Amino acid sequence: MNVEIVKYEPDHAYWIIEKKIREHDKWLIDFPSAQAVPLMWAEHPSYTLIIDGEIIMCLGVILTDENIGDAWTLMADDFCKYPIAVFKTCRNILEKIVLEHDLKRVQTFIDAKTPNGDPFIERLGFKEERTFKIFTMDFGG
Repeated sequence: MNVEIVKYEPDHAYWIIEKKIREHDKWLIDFPSAQAVPLMWAEHPSYTLIIDGEIIMCLGVILTDENIGDAWTLMADDFCKYPIAVFKTCRNILEKIVLEHDLKRVQTFIDAKTPNGDPFIERLGFKEERTFKIFTMDFGG
């Protein structure tokens, strides 16, 4: 198995979105500014995991406030074929970003309906704090 971790480029995310997006991430397709999200990710420390020439996952941390970041991932639908590589990549990249940017807090948000999402996040060292409420405003008909 040939594992590469390269600097993230928006085309990596667009490839996943167009060819191998997993069910859980399909919200991104319908997001009003879906094309802008991968561009925004590129402005922050971000990386791509490639295994045997296939993009498996993009991940990074959006630097929000001083010493705080929001971790994100976009995984191809077959990411679960490589559980050890995915976990180690997430752990190592998060550690690298935390050290390089002197972060004191990294947080992430997951959909409460994500199957088996919590154990993975918890193994990475995240702790559940609370459930967020979502507030929206609709305009028009």
